Amino acid sequence: MEITMVKGLTEDAVKRLASLSDQMERRFERVDSRFERVGTRLDEMDVHLESLDGRLGRLENLLMQVLARLPEQP
Repeated sequence: MEITMVKGLTEDAVKRLASLSDQMERRFERVDSRFERVGTRLDEMDVHLESLDGRLGRLENLLMQVLARLPEQP
């Protein structure tokens, strides 16, 4: 009788562990999906920042040209 009880308890524990494993797997899949979206967004931001860096470089060059053409202080 005790062996039957232990067997029943073990089977119940195994079912609960399997259920917990499935739940954790689904949650990790959602977390992975969110990280992928964050990674995509960061890549987009990198491209945008590189574009801004190029524009700022061109503005800096133009400013240097303007400053070079200004007369010295009187």
